[in-house]
Amino acid sequence: MQWESRWGAFAFDSQSATMGMAGAMTSRGRAKKEAIANCRSQGGTNCTVRFVFTNHCGAVSQGQVAGGRYVQNYYSDITLPRATEGALKKCTESGGANCEIAFTVCAKPQRI
Repeated sequence: MQWESRWGAFAFDSQSATMGMAGAMTSRGRAKKEAIANCRSQGGTNCTVRFVFTNHCGAVSQGQVAGGRYVQNYYSDITLPRATEGALKKCTESGGANCEIAFTVCAKPQRI
């Protein structure tokens, strides 16, 4: 039995606060391109890749910080519950209030 890696990514446009994501891509480059394309399809114009992961689930948390701004935190782990838990913990540790999970996607290895 063989397993092939899968990649995921999150892209963000800070001007329009638009997020794009990709999961289960066959390469790092494809994951990045798909996340940017997804961000643009949601209305983003200046989308940049913020986080890339492989063979895991990824989560994005956000929480409010001083000045009414928001902070985003990215985290990946082997399971979705662990990824969301890690992202929420990072949000709290970075001073975020009312932290919540904004986006999740998985990129689990595929049996070939």
